[in-house]
Amino acid sequence: MAGANLTGADLRGANLNETDLGLANLGGANLSNAQFNGAYFTSANFTGANLTDAAFNSINGPGGTPEENTGVGPGSVFTDANLTGTVFLSVGIGEANFTDANLTGAMFQSANLRDVNFTSANLTDVKFVNGTDLTGARFTGASLSVVASWIDVTCPDGTNSDNDGATCANDLG
Repeated sequence: MAGANLTGADLRGANLNETDLGLANLGGANLSNAQFNGAYFTSANFTGANLTDAAFNSINGPGGTPEENTGVGPGSVFTDANLTGTVFLSVGIGEANFTDANLTGAMFQSANLRDVNFTSANLTDVKFVNGTDLTGARFTGASLSVVASWIDVTCPDGTNSDNDGATCANDLG
């Protein structure tokens, strides 16, 4: 499915495990409750997609681990996407773009989020936990209201949240 044009497709609850969606256009698609376990993305476009309660698990680049790869990769776009309640577990999605995305209640666990762009994203009740790396991530204008969790997280400035009162709020650069 690499390079597929799935713009506006209804893929609710789809099993996209182990699928190569590199360069795929999923803009405006309904991917609520979809499973992306072990899937591979490079420059995928999810602009305006509904990814409510989707599950991204063990996603990384070819031949590596989430810590070594970007997985979703440079150029992957989640701009204006609805990612409410989405879980990102052991993923390498560094350099992804979440500008204006709704990530309310989402969870990033053991995730490589280096240089991710969260500009103006809704991060209400987001959980960044268990080794998530936010080095160089951008949060300009992002909503971190209510309670965002920061447990054992490398903050954008390279410090660890556990050494700063379990938060990165003062270290967003």
